[in-house]
Amino acid sequence: AFRSGGAIPQQFSCKGDNTPPPLVWSGVPGGTTSVAVVLTDPDAPNGTFVHWIVTGLPGSTNGRLDSARPGGGSRTEVNSAGQAGYTGMCPPVGQTHHYTFEVLALNKRVSYTANATPLDKVKQLRAAATSGGSVTGTFANK
Repeated sequence: AFRSGGAIPQQFSCKGDNTPPPLVWSGVPGGTTSVAVVLTDPDAPNGTFVHWIVTGLPGSTNGRLDSARPGGGSRTEVNSAGQAGYTGMCPPVGQTHHYTFEVLALNKRVSYTANATPLDKVKQLRAAATSGGSVTGTFANK
């Protein structure tokens, strides 16, 4: 839906349909039992804002995610907006922010620390990942 470093189309933001762009990945290493997908905004005024956390996606070599609430045994964690789901890009008016989608390969289930915030959960998933990749785009709220 967008190229790395490019603008993310409005339809995936609070100004559009507020749905995630389709994500496709390949080359998941052997031994991967599940995949996690996270979306963060490091430019948010109060520190990194977590827009989306999905865990428990199948650990197969190739994957696709094009739904805010995927099924198949996956789990959507609570994000920084306090919602279990996708919260689209919505920087303050006049600002352009960077949004990073990460795909993380896991070979074990991650148990979060007590009272973990959404950002804590992202950090714990990153630390447990055996491999991963990311794509970053920008969105401007004009």
